[in-house]
Amino acid sequence: MGNFTSDIDICNDAIARIGGKFINSIENPSTTTETLCASMYVKNRQVVLRSAPWNFATKIDTIAKLSETVEGFAAVYKFNNDHVRFLGIPSLGITPADVYAYKIADGKIYLRYSGPDTITVEYIRDVKEVKIYDALFVEAFSLRLAYNLSFRLSGKNTLADRLLAEYHDTLQQAKMIDGQEQKPIRVNNSKWLRKRKSYGSEPTHYSV
Repeated sequence: MGNFTSDIDICNDAIARIGGKFINSIENPSTTTETLCASMYVKNRQVVLRSAPWNFATKIDTIAKLSETVEGFAAVYKFNNDHVRFLGIPSLGITPADVYAYKIADGKIYLRYSGPDTITVEYIRDVKEVKIYDALFVEAFSLRLAYNLSFRLSGKNTLADRLLAEYHDTLQQAKMIDGQEQKPIRVNNSKWLRKRKSYGSEPTHYSV
């Protein structure tokens, strides 16, 4: 793997995997391949970011409670604009598995119990700076982009199948390594959740 510093580096790495001709720009596309890459780049980046708890893309930040009220929920908070995947609310001991405590919709977190004026939220952000990408993320991103491009540029189903299999293998490797570097902390005894649940039975389960 070479030194990746720009979106074009990733696009050309993907193109090389399917035997295509390298491109020069996705900001001002002038060829079919450039137009395809331009239309696919952001979507594929965000999909790969959502697909694993990448340490390089993990962010912890404080967000404030909104003044709006919604029936069935006690507190509402708005995600930052760079949010792509929710990882938890450390300040309240809430993890993604605590689906009875929250719901995510419209770029906001809705708490079913009363919440403080601010919360500390952990999430995967939409990282655009190629220079800080983890090597395995670059590999996964390139493979997924190549998989999607292959249908339009090569027409070879066997190549697409191989690229998709390699993509999933890379994601599994990344999840294993990221998990070894920073094991997730499961808060089993959140005082906030215990206190709220003690006021009554658990609310109806909702998918998130």
